Amino acid sequence: MTAAGPAPAGHPPRQLRLLPWPRPLEERLGREFFLRLPRQPGVYLMWDGDGVLLYVGKAVDLRQRLNSYRFLEGASRKTRRLVHAVRRITYEVHADAEQAVLRENQLLREHRPRFNRLNTWPQANAFVELAAGVDCLEIAVVRPVPEGAARARGDSTRQLPLFDAPASTAPEPLGERLRFGAFPPGVVRAVAALGELLEAVFDPAHAPPLCGRRRPGRSGRCRRFQAAGAGNWFEPLVLFFRGEGDGVVDRLVASLAPAECLFEQRWREERIERLRRFYAAGPGRLRRLRAQFGVEEELVGAALLDDLLARDRERRGRRRRAAAPAGGDPAGGK
Repeated sequence: MTAAGPAPAGHPPRQLRLLPWPRPLEERLGREFFLRLPRQPGVYLMWDGDGVLLYVGKAVDLRQRLNSYRFLEGASRKTRRLVHAVRRITYEVHADAEQAVLRENQLLREHRPRFNRLNTWPQANAFVELAAGVDCLEIAVVRPVPEGAARARGDSTRQLPLFDAPASTAPEPLGERLRFGAFPPGVVRAVAALGELLEAVFDPAHAPPLCGRRRPGRSGRCRRFQAAGAGNWFEPLVLFFRGEGDGVVDRLVASLAPAECLFEQRWREERIERLRRFYAAGPGRLRRLRAQFGVEEELVGAALLDDLLARDRERRGRRRRAAAPAGGDPAGGK
């Protein structure tokens, strides 16, 4: 039961609790459990009564982070549901926050707990493949397949069902097929936008896809362009997906015929902007992360990408905490 209390001018009436907030974790685990926790970086695991892992988190200060779960006032609905389901908490102490981040990512990928969302599905990260001939360009987006499926197929990746099958029955022989990535899931829409813009460059009579035009097929094949000089786009695209520059976007803009209507102009601007955003969040950021963490391999695996992004978030969070006024929350949990 609640009762209305005085509220500052200009604010709605504030509801006052007649009963104190419950503390289910303190009742189950005891107050001493929380007082004995170490003030060190680490990973904590929350379990239900059947031994099912519900949540994995990391903390710069395990005692401060886990003590925050004792008090439900101001907590989100998700946190309240989690706390009411938890029956046991275990933890691991690590030398520093970055080691805790890497261990947390490993546990998330292994267990995919019900109350976690971030970094539980690295298979969503994808790669881009490019190949070209003199008058041919081929682009595909591929993802790792689960380990068992890879053994059954004899292949470790699968092409995403994004593009139409090649129109040519006798395609021109292609050169070396290069792979780039891994990239976040936005690569799917970005490469689709790239394909539409290239189609508008190679075949202006059939572009843009105005209202009612058929969307790209779902055949699971890669996108092949057969046009005079199509292979000339290979090197600029290689630089783009390596994160060495987004000049190919400017080249696309310069190569497109003048827009015939406002809809066509807006259609182009939206796809150009999508490519620029993808470059910043995909190839450009991946190149920065590889340099920042000393990763020599040019082809970064999907799980390693998750680890690099998590380590980068931890470092940026550490800088924010160092710059914040004294008394801020150093717990570092999600």
